[in-house]
Amino acid sequence: MIVEGSKDTWTGQMAQDELTAEELERQKQRRRAAMATPVAEDGDVAFGGMAGIGVLAAVLAALFAFFGFADTAGLESGTASDSADTTVAVETDDGVTDGVDLASMLGTLQQAGFEGLELVADGGVVTARGEVPDQAARAEVLRLIGEQPNVTEVIDRLVVEEVEVPSAAAVVTVSDDEIVLSGTVPSDAAAGELRSFAAANYAPDQLTDQLEVVDGADPATVSLVGSVTNSELGANLQAGLGSLGAFGEATDELVIDADASEEINAVFELEPILFQSGTAIILPDSQATIDEASEILKRFPEANIEIGGHTDSLGPEEANRLLSEARAQAVLQALRDAGVTNQLQAVGYGESELKFPDDKGDTQDKIDARQANRRIEFRTLN
Repeated sequence: MIVEGSKDTWTGQMAQDELTAEELERQKQRRRAAMATPVAEDGDVAFGGMAGIGVLAAVLAALFAFFGFADTAGLESGTASDSADTTVAVETDDGVTDGVDLASMLGTLQQAGFEGLELVADGGVVTARGEVPDQAARAEVLRLIGEQPNVTEVIDRLVVEEVEVPSAAAVVTVSDDEIVLSGTVPSDAAAGELRSFAAANYAPDQLTDQLEVVDGADPATVSLVGSVTNSELGANLQAGLGSLGAFGEATDELVIDADASEEINAVFELEPILFQSGTAIILPDSQATIDEASEILKRFPEANIEIGGHTDSLGPEEANRLLSEARAQAVLQALRDAGVTNQLQAVGYGESELKFPDDKGDTQDKIDARQANRRIEFRTLN
């Protein structure tokens, strides 16, 4: 300070001779202002007597930070630092948070088909939020996040979407000469099952296909509706319905509007039961006809059936009646032997119900008429 004071004094003496009194006064004012302590105005910082203390504190803080003795933030604020106990994620403009690149991570998820997710990072801990379609998707999202660089933990805040799965209800509508497939099925395989089912019972030109595939629909049901007059067709449809494995529930509402006696008589028209002449012994050639009649009756287990025996007009009337009754009884026993459980009764009508006039004579018409009159006929009683 002595040197500075001597210099100031010397400088002042040199300038005094050359400066005016007014200029000297201005210099004196500037020196007084430089040594004074200014007062802070609104919004200004006051230096002065405390400035030296502030500078000293700043220097000490810098030295302590350089040598690792203290947290500069703590010194500057005048409080102890707790940053060692708190992890704070600092996100930059490029989406990188404490080494975890959220922007890149979201891009990876989007490429995998996962949109609309929210990721938040706290250090290496990433929290995932948003909706995913199912549990498999949730696991895949968490896996993709966990594989990213610098990720130490993944917190799952994902929500599985509640997607309502539609049900499938197929309807098979049938008649004697048509089948219609309609409604919905859970897969192409299920549709294929129904088409095979239709093809097993109807010709291609009898099929109308209106099926709609709804992938994954559950539960899947199928209903058989309509009416047929052919008991064999109805039985095949009912049996096939139970073998449709793609459907959890099958409903049988089919009406079989058939008469067992009509169906059997139709068979007998084509293949009549033959007996040894003048006896009730069924010829072996007629066993196939007996078997076919038994299969028809088994489709109508509740039917009460009358087996009527008939003869031609040749011979005594009573003898013909007794022969016709014996033949009806022989057929009844043959059906029992084939496993028929229906209510059956045998009746002999003799020559009382001729189908055709069969007067005595040897013309072919007379021979054919007598052959047609010698017959077994079935009649449903209930």
